[in-house]
Amino acid sequence: MRPNEALTRLDVELCFDGAPASTLVADLPMGAHVLESARDVETGRKLPVDRRAREIDISSLGRDACLRYGVDLERMPPGRRRLARRVGDAMLLNVSLWLWRPLRLREGASATLEFELPDGAPSMRASTPWATIDGPGERYRVPATTYTWRSQVVLGEFDLDTVTAGGATFSIARLRDPALEPVALTAEGQRRWITTAAETVASLHGRFPVPAVQLIVLPFGRGSSPVAFGLTGRGGGASVVLLISSDASDDDFIGEWVAIHEFLHLSMPYITAEDVWLSEGFVTYYTSVLRTRAGFRDEQAGWEAIVSGLNRARGSVTDLTLREAAAQMNQRVAYDRVYWGGAAVALLSDLALRQESDGRRSLDDAMRELYECCANSPRRWSAAEVYEVFDRWAAAPILSDLLARELDRAKFVDFDRALRALGVEIREDRVVLSDEQPAAGLRQAITGAPASDRAEPGRQ
Repeated sequence: MRPNEALTRLDVELCFDGAPASTLVADLPMGAHVLESARDVETGRKLPVDRRAREIDISSLGRDACLRYGVDLERMPPGRRRLARRVGDAMLLNVSLWLWRPLRLREGASATLEFELPDGAPSMRASTPWATIDGPGERYRVPATTYTWRSQVVLGEFDLDTVTAGGATFSIARLRDPALEPVALTAEGQRRWITTAAETVASLHGRFPVPAVQLIVLPFGRGSSPVAFGLTGRGGGASVVLLISSDASDDDFIGEWVAIHEFLHLSMPYITAEDVWLSEGFVTYYTSVLRTRAGFRDEQAGWEAIVSGLNRARGSVTDLTLREAAAQMNQRVAYDRVYWGGAAVALLSDLALRQESDGRRSLDDAMRELYECCANSPRRWSAAEVYEVFDRWAAAPILSDLLARELDRAKFVDFDRALRALGVEIREDRVVLSDEQPAAGLRQAITGAPASDRAEPGRQ
């Protein structure tokens, strides 16, 4: 693939090893919109394009043939620029916008992709989620998940850094936006931030969930939090996008929750959209728990945060069960209901496992089992399949039975009794931790904080 210096056009040459497919397709409708004519490289003949069906007919090509097509990024309507987003002198490109694929992908299919960067732009570089191939040029191994899941590349001028933490390598592409104030986060502060977040997540499994991560850091202007938003992708490899505040200092980033939350998604298999309560809920629970275990806050503040999240969810979208809220999350703006409803299920599951085993087993162990067997599976998983893994590991339907009670409950997940058993009490609208309950020791095990480390009630 060859971008021009202005990053307004891409020229793609696609070659087959052996017999080609009969049809290429674009996974995004906008892919057909920005496509210029496709041609047989050998003869220069135009190939038939059906823009409505988003198809290129390549049935006339012979073995080992190549075709060439152009992508005009200036055709992108303003409302769809997120698919090809310009930030300073760099461009974020959704891979499905420009990389057409065979209509039918063989199992285990992969491709080799090479960038030919313009000679007139020596500082232009590329950031991708793909594994590199040794040899000359910018060459990568492109697996089939590139086409089935979200993936993106960055082309242009940007700061590139590499951090190794938790056993993983993070290739950090940090973009510069001259329209915004200079970002206060320094290069050293960025390394500390990503290192502490990665090590926090690695503490759950003994190592970071994946060996390599493409990390894209975008400035967004001033904000009330150091990181405004995060997004995890898995197409072709692990990829995380983080939007950072321009005025947040190095110390503000240490222990912030968004990077930890996004990194934790990589420790679970890709969960189907209708079961988002599981993926977001369990990650929300562990984001809160691991930040306390890592010492970014004391046990008191950790449980205050959990109680606050659970109470927000209990008062949100009260006419839907958790299953229904997950199915309608975007339409009903039921994010608190889904994220913290799932976190409540995780809390009850953790307590049930610890009580059943007298503290010898916990949800940590179940999540490690899920990670070892299935986290890097190249397909989507349903909650039912995940719970089959839990049941086999536990040799009993402990978690399935709990889920059956809670998922279709008319009212919010019943977490009050669990909190009381753990010695988490609400007195005059304040969270008070008590060691008088039999399960208080389990509470301390969940957050990893001994009683001597707890702050007085109300302290942050």
